[in-house]
This record gives sequence, structure tokens and C-alpha cells, in this order.
Amino acid sequence: MSSLSCAACDAETSSKATFYCVQCNSLQCVLCEKKIHQNSDHIKHERLNLDEIDNEYCSIDKRHPAIFYCPTCTSSFCYMCYVNQHRNSDGREHKPQKCTEGQFLTAEYNK
Repeated sequence: MSSLSCAACDAETSSKATFYCVQCNSLQCVLCEKKIHQNSDHIKHERLNLDEIDNEYCSIDKRHPAIFYCPTCTSSFCYMCYVNQHRNSDGREHKPQKCTEGQFLTAEYNK
């Protein structure tokens, strides 16, 4: 999988994205994720670790490893296909998740 860049870093020093925040709807590196979510308004945001889902490939483009699972459609997606083709595809709510238990990053992470 090609490296995704942090959307919160400035363009010249953009780091590798490690998390996706569901509420912020953005990719974030470790440092930006900590900085953004230390604020009490953001501490309970759901953050997904962008590790690939074991042995799963994108339902749209089979060449890309999946990092999100859509429970609405019961399908897996790479980041680009989820954002560009799936997220707003049919008027239903599509909220990305990880396939396996324990991959959600919660407020416990910041304690």
C-alpha cells in the first residue's frame, strides 16, 4: 500500500498518516493525532489505526489492501476507494470500521 500523508501537517513537512479520525474525517500522523485529540472537545473521537486488514483487499480495486470495513455494505475498502467512490455512493450512512476487535482507538489511548 502506498503511504498516505497526514492532512493536518503542513504541506512541506507532511508525515505518514497512521490514523483516520471518523469525526474529523481526516488522515493524521501520530503527532497530529495526539495534538488534535488532547482537546476535551475531540478526546472521544473514534480513530482508526490505518494498519491493513489481514488478508483483505479492497472490494473496488483488488490491487489495494483494505484498511476500512463498511458494516452497512459488509465490504472492505482501501482509503482512496472509500473516500472517492464509496462514502457517499448511495445516500446511506457509511461509517468505516476495522474488521477485527481491538483496532479502534478510543479515548483510553490518551489516558
